[in-house]
Amino acid sequence: MINLSNKGLDMILELLIKVLLKGNLVPMSTYEVKKILRDLGMPYEHIDACKNDCALFWKENENPDKCLVCEEPRYKDSHAQGNEIDIYLKPLIDKLKELWEEGAETYDAYSKEHFQMCYGFGNVSVWRTKGYHSCYTCNDEPYSKALESKIGFINHQAYSPRDHCWQHSRLHNGLSEKRKRSLELLVGKIHEQLDRMPNIILGKHSSNKKIQLIGEPNWLKVCISYKLPYGKNKKLKHNIDVMHVEKNISESTYGTLLSIEGKNKDTYKVWIDLHVAFDTMS
Repeated sequence: MINLSNKGLDMILELLIKVLLKGNLVPMSTYEVKKILRDLGMPYEHIDACKNDCALFWKENENPDKCLVCEEPRYKDSHAQGNEIDIYLKPLIDKLKELWEEGAETYDAYSKEHFQMCYGFGNVSVWRTKGYHSCYTCNDEPYSKALESKIGFINHQAYSPRDHCWQHSRLHNGLSEKRKRSLELLVGKIHEQLDRMPNIILGKHSSNKKIQLIGEPNWLKVCISYKLPYGKNKKLKHNIDVMHVEKNISESTYGTLLSIEGKNKDTYKVWIDLHVAFDTMS
């Protein structure tokens, strides 16, 4: 969250109007942006939140002068949300339930007919991508191993086709991989793991001195989108950010080729790991 003021947005819009081609349709002010959204059926609604991210002043709790969870006075600046993002997603989830159950009137320009369109929503990541169980696909049977300076993930050739040349290659860790793994996790298995997750109290207030709970095998919490009618039947509860994966791989590759400090992966610890790996192969 950057807490951009209306004046700040007005200045950005003014800049965009100047740099884009003449005749562009960029709104001239924050007021015009809100008006366009309202005309599209997406009105802007201001909802106050507790400074500790533990509750919204919304619906039946719209009028209190202090938070009903931590009793912090209402009107104070907030800060960036972490695991408490679910608090801020409640209005969205509420609207998505309505759009799924009732839909919204939509016009099909091809058939020139109106129909009720139901909307779905993906998940917010709730899987901890750290530690020995950071691979979501491996789940509770990870192919991870402690190396000199970090955790390495090996034997992933088990996910390749049975006739793939890597299946029996010993170049990865000195061993031939005979197991065959599926990239698809059973929905029932995910349900069982999430049903065992302990309940957590959201909020950063001082009275809530909770430790980070990690469910089996590496769940952080049950995502609020799990409450949507179709949420439990989604096979994919977590997905990696492809853009950042590409960024990290590119940085590591160029950092190693150019010997950039802090980005170079050709270090003495890597040499030790390679030495151990070759000893295993021999």
